[in-house]
Amino acid sequence: MFSPKLREELSRLIAERRLGHAPGEGLLYEAREPYRTPVGVEEYLPGGEAHTDSGPVFVHECLISGFKDNAGPLRAGYAKIESGNVEPKWELGGALLGELRGAARGALFLDLETTGLHGSTLFLAGFLTPVSGDFVVRQLFARDYSEEKSLLHEAKRVLESCDMLISFNGKSYDVPFLKERAAYHRLDLSCVDGKPHLDLLHWSRKRWKGSVTDCRLKTLEWEICRQRRWGDVPGDQIPGIYHRYVRTGDPYQLVPVFHHNVLDLVTMVELIDKLLG
Repeated sequence: MFSPKLREELSRLIAERRLGHAPGEGLLYEAREPYRTPVGVEEYLPGGEAHTDSGPVFVHECLISGFKDNAGPLRAGYAKIESGNVEPKWELGGALLGELRGAARGALFLDLETTGLHGSTLFLAGFLTPVSGDFVVRQLFARDYSEEKSLLHEAKRVLESCDMLISFNGKSYDVPFLKERAAYHRLDLSCVDGKPHLDLLHWSRKRWKGSVTDCRLKTLEWEICRQRRWGDVPGDQIPGIYHRYVRTGDPYQLVPVFHHNVLDLVTMVELIDKLLG
């Protein structure tokens, strides 16, 4: 005979299963995935293929002006950094400007989406580059696990062409992750060694630690940049979305993941403006 507590727990688990949830998992889990006619990822995200020595990889590109309504002030602020026409109000702002000066025009913002921590698969690499009057976002996407090597091959080409890397926690995570996955596929990624790298997490901690809830990117986006995310997906759900895409071939849930990646890149640009303000 079941105890009242056990009956209550079983009822809860049955209700979750009827809703399509696994115990402890979020709404994106589907116990029974609906049938959808498989389509290519380009049906949702216009793009094409980059052909590398390791094979093809999907590439999606967009301009920030077409993604963000108030991109004008963002670009104007970065143009001042490129020209050096900035007078930082923060005491360490001069040191930050010194790191940026001379390399801001050739800077490359970097953000990765992976299926977990070190040793897992890299499936999306987002790069943001300042151009005249705008920013270009270039996202490299592995349509299945086998395209990871092609993604890394194309990422190497992009990284070789920049003068400086800008990231958020990239010194501890993104760059070591790239190098680890490149080594796994026997690719040489030494082009990042010795390249100037501005890690905005370190500067954010120097500027705002103790005055904000924490120094996570989304926290700073709201508490410092005063931007609230819409249409985003929680980071802990992203690996499951990608695994489901590889399993089913249905890319309809990938759009928020690409959106999440772009938002991270845009927030980095906004943080630079706030750090120097």
